[in-house]
Order: sequence, then C-alpha cells, then structure tokens
Amino acid sequence: MPPVGLTAPTGLTTYSIASTSIGLTWQDNSDNEGGFYVYRAEGNSAQPFTIIRGTPANINYVLTQRLVSGTTYSFKIAAYGTGATSAFTNTITVKTLPGAPTAPTKLSVIALGTASIRMNWTDAIGEDFYNIDRSLNGVNYVFGATAAAGSTTYTLTGLSAGTLYYVRINAQNAGGTSSYATGSATTEGIDLGL
Repeated sequence: MPPVGLTAPTGLTTYSIASTSIGLTWQDNSDNEGGFYVYRAEGNSAQPFTIIRGTPANINYVLTQRLVSGTTYSFKIAAYGTGATSAFTNTITVKTLPGAPTAPTKLSVIALGTASIRMNWTDAIGEDFYNIDRSLNGVNYVFGATAAAGSTTYTLTGLSAGTLYYVRINAQNAGGTSSYATGSATTEGIDLGL
C-alpha cells in the first residue's frame, strides 16, 4: 500500500523529442515523496516496464538519454516514499526522431545551355527531401529549390548566360540535415554571331 498521503503524479507528457533523447514532465501532486521513479518499456505499453532512474523529491521533469533513433518507447512515472510507491501516471508512447540522413554523393554539375544547370547525384539514405542552394562566389549561398526524396537529378533554370554558378545539396529529415555535396558549372554564353 502507498504511504498515507503519497498522491500519484499525473499529466505525464513530453517537453522534447530528439533522435536519442526524450524529455518528460509531469505534475507533482504530493508533498511527502522521496522522489519519482521513471519507468520505461521499449515499444508499446504492453511490453514490460523497468525503472530506468529515480529523481529527487519535488523534481517533475527528466531527460531520458542514450535512446535509439527512430524507436518507440513507453513511459510512466510513480512517486516513491519509505518502502512503497504511489500509483502510476498515465502512460505515454513516444517515438524518437530518426537520425539525420546520409549525404548525397557523386554530385556532377553540367550546363544545359545559357540558362540552366543540371545536377546529378547518388541518392542519400533516410532523407525526406533535398535542399539545393546556389551561389555566384562559392561563399554566400541562396536557397534554390527542394527535390523530393529518392530524387537523383534536378535542373536549375532561369540562370544568367556565361556565368559561373556554385551549387550545393544536402539531405534532410525530421532528425536533421546531412553534410553538403558541392559542385559548379558555367552556363553557356550567348552567341552574338559576330
């Protein structure tokens, strides 16, 4: 039996979700707890729970770390006192964010006339989409376009003739962005027929 007056915490929810950590917070409803136990199950709430850590009294948040990206976990909290624990909070089931995708590789960049450049690359792993930027000096880039997941080619259009363009591309998902692949090409000049 819980000790007299040891009221269960309530309102368990998350305050942060990352690829390898989940932040939890709850309502402390007791004034005589020794602290709180954090219980975790890998997968849904039908899986067995184990205590992964305890907190001091009057602490109503914890950051659980060293989790696996893209994995589902379930959590619940109980207050503990001398020789006993309270009832549990609600149980929440949360999935960590995926890890950042790999970078696109083998980028090749060629001009397709006076106003466009085609980019070809090897598909990344784990991307939701690609970010494509362009620059006139290789230092200051501006956003150019996005390409869908699974894409391996994109054509930038509306460019100026006879101009050197630097381009870069990275992959992105909910877990972050990859490093860039970079390249450059010069659009063809306009033949004035002289």
